Amino acid sequence: MATCDIKLRKHPTKKATALRSHLLLDMEKILLQDVSDAVLQVADCELREQEGLNNKATNLFINNRPVTQFQRGRLSSAKQYTFRARMFFGQTTQLVDAALEAMQLLRTLTRIKTGAAVQAYHIFLGNTANTSNPGQDMGIGISGIIGLRELVTENSMISIIGPNTIYGRKLYWNPAGGKTLAKRLPTTPKIKVLLKGTKTGGYRGSATIHRDVKRRMSRSTKWKALSFGDPFYVMPGFKIIGDKRVPAISIMLKASGRLN
Repeated sequence: MATCDIKLRKHPTKKATALRSHLLLDMEKILLQDVSDAVLQVADCELREQEGLNNKATNLFINNRPVTQFQRGRLSSAKQYTFRARMFFGQTTQLVDAALEAMQLLRTLTRIKTGAAVQAYHIFLGNTANTSNPGQDMGIGISGIIGLRELVTENSMISIIGPNTIYGRKLYWNPAGGKTLAKRLPTTPKIKVLLKGTKTGGYRGSATIHRDVKRRMSRSTKWKALSFGDPFYVMPGFKIIGDKRVPAISIMLKASGRLN
């Protein structure tokens, strides 16, 4: 971590505040401003240190809001105090590494019938400018992912789609029939009719194994610079009988707070 020199505000002297009736309130504001200034200065110092090491940040956040830079300046109200500054250093190599981990998780969660399903996940390489299109089919399984290392860019989206087997639709869920989830919606008559909700507005639903993987990956601190999705893509060329909508895991660099 970089060694940073922090410049704090000039505190009022005892003589200057002797006749002021809100001394405690003034001091509280000054302390909050000092903390806010320190957070910004340390973040800016660390950012410059990393840039000097040719490790450029890809995403910046202040108070969990995306920004383009860490701005310094006098803060006038409590709503503007900075209590948290974050920077992410996303690398294109992380896309491939995350895809490999997601592939392993999918294979672990896929129920075994003949063993063909775990070998039938297709790898697609698309672009974040059009997430509704998975892009080009790059192969199957682990070998299809490894071949992406020289192809991915900052705007790439990797999708793992499948399994592509005749009985694939039965394997989207684990256990069979789906993991049952309890969901809540507004208690309107229309919602109750459409989703057969209970009197309290709740209903039962199911989640694919792809959503399970998405949640596990999203919660990992290792992949904080990445975004994960679990879309369905229409795949007319797949072997699956019936509905051609196939679930997927999509992986891309985090878009929120991107600096380029």
